[in-house]
Amino acid sequence: MSTNVEHIIPIQGLGIGLHEFDFKLDQKFFAQFDDSLVNGDFDVHLVVDKQSTLLYMDLTFEGRNKTECDRCLMPINLPVKGEAMLVVKYDEKERIEGDVIFIHPGSPVFDVTNFMHEAISVALPIVSRCEDTEACDDRIADYLSTEEEEESNPENDIWSVLNKLKPE
Repeated sequence: MSTNVEHIIPIQGLGIGLHEFDFKLDQKFFAQFDDSLVNGDFDVHLVVDKQSTLLYMDLTFEGRNKTECDRCLMPINLPVKGEAMLVVKYDEKERIEGDVIFIHPGSPVFDVTNFMHEAISVALPIVSRCEDTEACDDRIADYLSTEEEEESNPENDIWSVLNKLKPE
């Protein structure tokens, strides 16, 4: 992954208080990550609350992820939105502990590229489906409805067959 200058926050030049940043992330942004599940366009709003010893970063995002419906395999643009928070503290030893990142006190900038990618990746739904069953491919919907009918048919009920074998 390469570092993108557009996503670097100049923390040394920021005054104490709130600072807001807006980003437009596209497919090119997500392509820089190996095996990224995100493939879409997102609007990201970052609010940085700089204090003397730390930074609070609140991220909100909204966009659409291009994927396939898990039910009918048709391409869909899945709406995704969410929020995330990150705390950046100053310490001589740089490390990551959960949602807290420790950086050297003399660091002039902070790269939010990974933070934005992780937040959006985590917000993706586990199951991607068309918004309603009417939108699914007709052939697949017909197949699924016939399968449901067969399951509800009492003649195919395995328990009724087993009950016949039960001694009286």
